Amino acid sequence: MDIDKEVKSRFSKYFDRETKLLTKRDICEMLGVSLGKVDIMMSEGLKYIKLNRNVRFRLEDINQYIEENIKK
Repeated sequence: MDIDKEVKSRFSKYFDRETKLLTKRDICEMLGVSLGKVDIMMSEGLKYIKLNRNVRFRLEDINQYIEENIKK
C-alpha cells in the first residue's frame, strides 16, 4: 500500500507543488487520532520541526513513522 499516494489523494487540500509542513491538527484529521495521540507519537519517535512554539511535520516523516510501526 502506498500511504503517500493514499494520503495525498484523500487530503489534496494540504498539498500543492511545494512541500507543505503539516500541523498537529492536520495530522489528527489525516490519521483520525486525537492531539494527545500525536503527542504520544512524537514521544515514540515521530520526527517533527519546532519553529519557536509551533510544531510542524513533513509528510515523508509521517509515512516513515507509520511504516516503522506496522505490526507484522
